[in-house]
Amino acid sequence: MAIINKLRNSRWVLFFILFSLIIFIGTSVITSANSRGNGNSDLIGEVNGEKLKFSEFDNELKNRIANAEAQGFKVDEGTREELRKDAWNKYIDRVTLEKQFEKAGVKIGIKELQDMVYSDNPDPTLRERFTDPETQAFDPKVVREFLKTRYQTDKVLHQQFDELKNYIKLEAVNKKYFAILKNGIYSTKLDVENDFSSQAESVKGKIVSLDYSSIKDADVKVTEEEMQAYLNDHKEDFQQKEETRDIEFVTWSISPSAEDSAVGKNWAYTEYPNFKTTSNDTIFVGQYGTVPFDTAYKPRGTIDNAIETALFRTPKDSLLGPVYYDGGYSIFKVKGIKQDSAYYMRASQITIPMKAGDSLGAIADGKKLIAEAKAMNDFAKFAESKSSLGYYANNGTGDLGWWKDGQQIKQVNDAVKKANKGDYLIVKAPTGIQLIYVSEEKTKTLVQYMELRQLIESGNKTIETTEENAAAFRASLSTGVKDDFAKKAEKAKFAVRFANNLDQQASVVEGIKNARELVRWVFNDDVKIDAISPIFTADEKMIVARLTKIYKKGTASLDDVRAKVEREVRNAKKAEMLTKKFEAALAKSKDMVAIAIELKTVAQPIENITLSAQNSPYVGNDPALIGFIMGLKPNQMSKPVKGKEGVHLILVESVTKATLPENFADRKNFINSELKQNFNNFLKNAIRKSSDIKDYRYKFY
Repeated sequence: MAIINKLRNSRWVLFFILFSLIIFIGTSVITSANSRGNGNSDLIGEVNGEKLKFSEFDNELKNRIANAEAQGFKVDEGTREELRKDAWNKYIDRVTLEKQFEKAGVKIGIKELQDMVYSDNPDPTLRERFTDPETQAFDPKVVREFLKTRYQTDKVLHQQFDELKNYIKLEAVNKKYFAILKNGIYSTKLDVENDFSSQAESVKGKIVSLDYSSIKDADVKVTEEEMQAYLNDHKEDFQQKEETRDIEFVTWSISPSAEDSAVGKNWAYTEYPNFKTTSNDTIFVGQYGTVPFDTAYKPRGTIDNAIETALFRTPKDSLLGPVYYDGGYSIFKVKGIKQDSAYYMRASQITIPMKAGDSLGAIADGKKLIAEAKAMNDFAKFAESKSSLGYYANNGTGDLGWWKDGQQIKQVNDAVKKANKGDYLIVKAPTGIQLIYVSEEKTKTLVQYMELRQLIESGNKTIETTEENAAAFRASLSTGVKDDFAKKAEKAKFAVRFANNLDQQASVVEGIKNARELVRWVFNDDVKIDAISPIFTADEKMIVARLTKIYKKGTASLDDVRAKVEREVRNAKKAEMLTKKFEAALAKSKDMVAIAIELKTVAQPIENITLSAQNSPYVGNDPALIGFIMGLKPNQMSKPVKGKEGVHLILVESVTKATLPENFADRKNFINSELKQNFNNFLKNAIRKSSDIKDYRYKFY
């Protein structure tokens, strides 16, 4: 959501609001979709009977994308997904909340709107739009002059300003509505006392437990009829909120071949003389490369390790390369060299173990280590060899990387600054006795460079070969045959992957990015279980999939939740069996320890259990059981009670009552603040839950 937040906070969004020809919020453009065209082929969504056409939604999305690009954002598929989601949420809010505004009678009067638009202190949105960008001053005369002139003569600006007014009006109604409701939110004295008591009142006692796992599953038979009856009685616990689907699939990576690598290398060597002789290297890099020219001067430690040292040795106006690194070939040109005011340094270190107060002993050990390090002639390997002996080395190798003067611990910084490359130092620092190896000469040099770069990409031949492999596998499959996919994949030695509970808006499938086309196929109404997909391409992979499961919205079928229902029914039967064991033991004794011995278990202590506890020793994460325990009186033994993990017998020995403070003001204010802070989202979600929302975005994106 980062880009959404940036767009909302940016003054450029105001230009977008004013100069976009179509604006969702505050306009009737969506409503008008009901009266334009016939059929539902263009229908992308519907909320409480109000239809939204794809063309209207897509125009809004294009405006948002154009606005983002105008601000310099790179609009990739991930950003598009964010913008689509935000536009969809705005549409739902507009339709659902406007009805609430009408029911509540919340309106913005003519005088209020005039003050927000025409006064000396207008709405911040309009103020920002008409603020002088140079002086940052707002002059209401500019607005009035606009309304007298261009507003009257320019139809486009006239419409756009009216749309801005509608936006301001709707935002004002929104704020007023939620402000009114928030003013009605408060916690009573009883609410605060209960909240305090739930955390302060505690009980102490004993618990005897018999886990369901103490009875083998094989010893408890569960019938189909029992499971269906359980599902019918607990429908609310098995609601499928949205339709989801399962698939199994095989992938083929579209990886560049040796031939593709040779093409990339040939490109680099071909362009080298052209880059060297071009009269305008900036245009050349922009036209033939993939990395924009960054005019900033860079210090050591900010450039890829593969080329940094060589780049800093390259004279001004000279070329370096071609160089292969990180999947591509590059040619560098040093455009400028200058000196910073501060040094940049690089060193490695290990911390020498020290007995309490024996710094002299650690220093003596350090001197011996210097001889070892010199003999090994590789400080990284030396540091790694000492890590198992109690010596600490940064990143395992001791490398501290490059740092600017003053950015390292003072004692280390100052010692390295005075030293030369190859020196070994022993430094006493707040972090301990350090053995330091100066790995590079200190420098003030900064370089400005441009990079002519092309990544090595898969060529047509590589893509065709991969596609042939995928097509051969696809052709071998039989649609509608359940096990055919797995058997054929195993025979071809392809790894079968699984993606479960895919939702309609998923864009990532088991780590594969930009997989929307695959997801759209999965949710196509014509695609049935065991259907085989065409070949899809996503994230440098080719994919063939089989639809294995469809989970319909609403109460789940027994087949969809069989494992969970079977476990619940079996546990209910086990609870009856374990309860009988408790009853037999209770018939012999009312002493918790004796009962535990009879049942061949242990009476465990329960201490300081509170109603607000999420998890308690020997009770576990079982809120219902904790609530049951808190309802028992002192010296009262419970009946056997069924919990999440077993059946329990509880004896509360004592209750520590909460001592209520005289003044609850601070706690009350905190609770009220929390309630109000979460109120907007809570209300929106409640309204959405009660609304009839039909989402068909998956058919178009």
